[in-house]
Amino acid sequence: MTQLELSITQIRQTMKDMTTMKVDCIRDQALTQLKNLLHVGQDALNEFAQDRILRGIKAGFEDMSYRYQDIDSPFQDTFEWVFDRNGESVEATKFTQWLSSGDGIFHICGKIGSGKSTLMKKLCRYKKTRTELTKWMRGRKLIIADFFFYALGSDPRQKSLMGLYRTLLHQILTASPDLMQNLLPDQWTKALSHPNLHTALEILDDDIKQAFKRLSTQHEDSSFDGCCFSFFIDGLDEYEATTSVDRREMVEALMDLANSTSGSFKICVSSRIENPFMDMFSEDTRFYLHELTKSDMKKYVQGSLQSVGTQLERRQLALSITEKAEGVFLWVVLVVKKIRKLSDD
Repeated sequence: MTQLELSITQIRQTMKDMTTMKVDCIRDQALTQLKNLLHVGQDALNEFAQDRILRGIKAGFEDMSYRYQDIDSPFQDTFEWVFDRNGESVEATKFTQWLSSGDGIFHICGKIGSGKSTLMKKLCRYKKTRTELTKWMRGRKLIIADFFFYALGSDPRQKSLMGLYRTLLHQILTASPDLMQNLLPDQWTKALSHPNLHTALEILDDDIKQAFKRLSTQHEDSSFDGCCFSFFIDGLDEYEATTSVDRREMVEALMDLANSTSGSFKICVSSRIENPFMDMFSEDTRFYLHELTKSDMKKYVQGSLQSVGTQLERRQLALSITEKAEGVFLWVVLVVKKIRKLSDD
């Protein structure tokens, strides 16, 4: 038996013994010490239960954040226009207004290779994103979570709705463990009553679905007061449809959550220019990324080719490459790599 398990056994025995003792037999000081011991013990049990549940949600899904980690970080100072509040970019103004005061779903769409995933990686962890969302919080606790669909992933959950649910729930409960007993009440009770430190608690897919149902109807439960949620979901087109949930039904599930009457959710999604995304999401809360990245491409070309030619030649090269790219950032990256290789040779 480990020391932690021994401590738990001793605390539980103390609690049992206390119920058989007469209160007047316990000195005030001893009673205070015992209460403190029990309080600390309960905190420890809660932490053990939280850890078991988190491990149960993630169990077998070690690639939960693989796609996010695999995406290159944005080149220095690129995509900064998305937070332009000077009115120079209508699309940027549309997005920042949605972050700070809008609701529902914002749709970032673009050509293949236009940089959608790179932008989404920046948005979901960027300080300026949280700054804008803070204006929407209205004193509530803000929880940001993300999921990146990955069609080439080896785990089916990397491209499934259940994978999305598990990932978001894991991030939500990591950020706010106190929500566990409300979102997963049966599992919470089981984890507390059987504090096995070495095994994850089994969390079934149905349990995950029920947790999200409770989350989406949180306005009916005062225990959820004080929380709001912002999700960033990349690559909807990489979702792998099933016989029970096709693309349209997947989008409907996201829209139901974003438009829940609690008013505590907003979701930013990205996808290629494909249906059903184009006809299900509003044009009022959408921008086309491939139309907005010329300045970013020029920064990338000039910054990556510092050792090639003169400054004037680099500017001309950046202009030429950018025009030919037609909004496909990946093509620019490949061309720059080719030029660098030729220069080194």
